[in-house]
Amino acid sequence: GTYVYDITRIGDRIYVGGLFSGVFSPQSVATSQPNLVAFDANTGVYDPTFAPSLDGLVQSVEPSADGSVLYVGGAFTNVNGAVNRGVTALDPVTGATIAGFSASIDPGRTVHDIEVDGNDLYIGGDFFTIGGVNNPRIARIDATTGAVDVAFRPAPNNLILDMSIPPAGDRLYIGGTFDELDGVASKKMVALSLPSGALDPTFEHAFNARVRAI
Repeated sequence: GTYVYDITRIGDRIYVGGLFSGVFSPQSVATSQPNLVAFDANTGVYDPTFAPSLDGLVQSVEPSADGSVLYVGGAFTNVNGAVNRGVTALDPVTGATIAGFSASIDPGRTVHDIEVDGNDLYIGGDFFTIGGVNNPRIARIDATTGAVDVAFRPAPNNLILDMSIPPAGDRLYIGGTFDELDGVASKKMVALSLPSGALDPTFEHAFNARVRAI
């Protein structure tokens, strides 16, 4: 099938990520641009100057605070001709890979969501390692280098599908299919205190099915 999984905006461009082979013009002319494309935010016209090459599903697209970087998460294994599994950083104008950023996840796994908090990226999914570090399902990494912050180690027992940081920046809400975090029963959604990553016991919420979006 063909799907769109996430949309974001930087300036006058709209970025669309998903699982697709390309786009159609209003005249139904097909253009090959798999899984991640950009459009003019005012007219909806496809922007061919943004032309990254990703060989798999894109689940999450998030801009840096200043709009200079587009962070992309998903189930791809190759970006612009180089091995880059699950998470990458791109130039939002051209789609070129940002030099110096490296944070691949283990093969066959997926990044379901990325949240940007200043120079921190929160990465959630079904992975077990990221950047070569054992950090299952959720990690905090440096937005410039991709280096993993090993001090942030919440431990959900199943996958994460979505995350959200409120304006105050003091919590990270996570949702997914887990029913335990840090050894505490946690039905599909919890709040973590930031920056520690400790479970916030004042937030109590339970769902009887997976949480897909927050």
